Amino acid sequence: MGKIETHRRPSLWLAIPVVMAVTVVWTNTNSPLDYWLHINNGQWMVENGTLIQYATFSHTIDGQRVSNQPWLAQIAMYQIHGV
Repeated sequence: MGKIETHRRPSLWLAIPVVMAVTVVWTNTNSPLDYWLHINNGQWMVENGTLIQYATFSHTIDGQRVSNQPWLAQIAMYQIHGV
C-alpha cells in the first residue's frame, strides 16, 4: 500500500476569510444610514469654513450642541464624494 501524501496549505485557509469578507463588502447593496449625514456635514463645514457645533441635519436633536468628533473624516468624505 502506498502512502497518501497530504499537503497542508495554510495560505489557502488564510485566504478563505479574506475572500469571503471582500465578497460581502462588494455585494452589499445597503448603504449606511448615516452616510448622507456625514456628506452633508462635510459640505456644510467646507461651505461655511467652520466646524459644526450644533446639530443641523437631525430631526431628533436639532439645534442642540454636539461634539462632532469625525469632522475631518466628514470633510474628506464630502471631497471624495464630489469627485
